[in-house]
Amino acid sequence: MGEKFETLKSEFKKIIWPDQRTVVRETTAVVVTGVLLGIFLAVLDTVIKFGLSFIL
Repeated sequence: MGEKFETLKSEFKKIIWPDQRTVVRETTAVVVTGVLLGIFLAVLDTVIKFGLSFIL
């Protein structure tokens, strides 16, 4: 059991953690992309609703 933890510990040391600037930049990109996608889908939904109500 102890051998597994030693292996896990040595593997954990191999991880290259990003610096704070990279984390902030990538998080900002994800949030902005999510917001823009949400706005796009809301506009698309509104257009489709208007189009269907016009047709029907």
